[in-house]
Parts: sequence; C-alpha cells; structure tokens
Amino acid sequence: MTFLELCQRTASEGGIEGALATVDNQSGMNAKIIKWVRDAWSELQTQKRWLFMRANANVALVVAQNDYSISGDLGLTNVTSWCLPKFYATDANGTYQIAMLGYGEYQQTYMGKEVQAARPSVCAVAPGYRLAFNNAPTIATTIKNDYWMTPQKLTLDADEPNMNEAWHMAIVFKALRSYAEHEESPEMQRRARRQFMNIFTEMCKVELPAFEIRPVPMAWGIRDA
Repeated sequence: MTFLELCQRTASEGGIEGALATVDNQSGMNAKIIKWVRDAWSELQTQKRWLFMRANANVALVVAQNDYSISGDLGLTNVTSWCLPKFYATDANGTYQIAMLGYGEYQQTYMGKEVQAARPSVCAVAPGYRLAFNNAPTIATTIKNDYWMTPQKLTLDADEPNMNEAWHMAIVFKALRSYAEHEESPEMQRRARRQFMNIFTEMCKVELPAFEIRPVPMAWGIRDA
C-alpha cells in the first residue's frame, strides 16, 4: 500500500467517514490520521533489527586516498550503523579484512603519523561522518560490509514502506491504536492491538535474523540521529 492508502485504510478501520484524497495540506482528524500512520511506520522500523532494514555496502576506494565522506565519496546516504566491526576488502591480490576501531583509539594510534601507501588494515568513523583508513591503497580496492538503514519517512501520497506488503497492515493497526487512544475506545484498542500482534508475530518469524546481530557501537560507526 502507498502512504495515502495506508491512511485511507486506517480511517476505514476506525469507522471515520469521508474520503481522504491526499496526505497534503490536511487538517483536523485527517491530519491526525496521517501523523499516526507516519509515526507508526517510523516506530515499527526501529522496534526490532529487521532484515528489511539491513543493506549491503560494496564500494570502491580510491588509489592514494585514505579519507572518505561516507555519504559523498562512498555514496552511502542512509547508514545508521555497521553490522560488523570490520570491512572485507578485495584487490588484485586477494581478499583481506580491515578492522574498525573506535575513533579515540584510532586517533591515539594513527593521528599525526604519515599515511603509508599500502593495504589499509584499520579504519574508523571520524567526525563529519567520514571513514578514515590508516593506509592509502596502491591499487584498485573495494570494501564490503552490511549496515542498518536509517528509518524511511513517508511523505508523498505514492510513497510505499520499504518492506514486504504482507506486513503493511501492521502499520494500519499500530496507527489505529493511536486513534483508539484518542477516542478513548478500549474495545477498539483491544482489537487493534490483537490484530497488530498477529501480524507482528509473523513478522518476527520471517524478518528477524536467526541470531541476534548487535550493531557496531557508537564510536565504531553509529550515526547521530
């Protein structure tokens, strides 16, 4: 469902009369419904470490360069945190690992030292959301790591949540709970919670990793919200 369709379905589930034709420039109850749906999707994305919130970075390093803007130079604009405290790097001579340090530790060890022309062995997320390596590669190199994406914001009528459509009704029932609280309707709250939990339980079976993946700590690359 699109953002508009999610809002329309929420209104329908709540028995709200009147057609909602767009999410733009609304007021009164329509504006509240739109906010509840938007908030429900934002909250749902961060409720668990969902697989649909995980993405893969596979980017190229530049010969003789050891410092990169994560969003600019590497083109990764939606990284919240890295899944692993290391990168897998590949060049013409094979594959190797680049360990991620906390920036404080990286500073103590490498700041003020001349950057060597060699395979990088260590990196850190530096201020300005940059990725700094201890060495600068001498040949073409790519690095890989999985990362957790920043939550998607629904803005336009046609925006669609970045998850399987089978779970979209979880957004509706989560938003409906907010409407039920607003209306002080315990019966509707119970119904919304029950239907939300039915979908949420199935989501957990399908969309969670087989084992818990802990995000890399703040000093190792979690972006400030």
